[in-house]
Amino acid sequence: MKAGLKFAFQNHGIEFGIIDDVFIADILLKNTDPRYVSLELDIYHMLKSGNEPISFMVRNAGRIPILHFFAMDNKGKYQVDDEGMSNLKGIVGTAKKIGVNYLILEGNDLEDLMRFIKKSYPVLKQLLQD
Repeated sequence: MKAGLKFAFQNHGIEFGIIDDVFIADILLKNTDPRYVSLELDIYHMLKSGNEPISFMVRNAGRIPILHFFAMDNKGKYQVDDEGMSNLKGIVGTAKKIGVNYLILEGNDLEDLMRFIKKSYPVLKQLLQD
């Protein structure tokens, strides 16, 4: 901590596997010092693993300073709205309540990056204002 750095690991699906009825992500958080280690919660991978993020977020409030959204709908197109991203409004609302500091939006719309930005920005802005 001398240098002021803090480590935040980004999950993928494997961290939501179960060992002895506990998520691997919970085991990692329980066994690391919160002063030095936090989680960049990747919502896409959590949903893709078949798990619901809100209860996990509430249970781990204070350990999740960053939410990571990979914006892909169920048709393989990159966008930000509730199609393909279950309960986006509820997730962002919970993030605000538990003290998430940053939202990261990853989109790989290589066909038209500006279309992705123009479509995504107003949606995120509105979610943050709600």
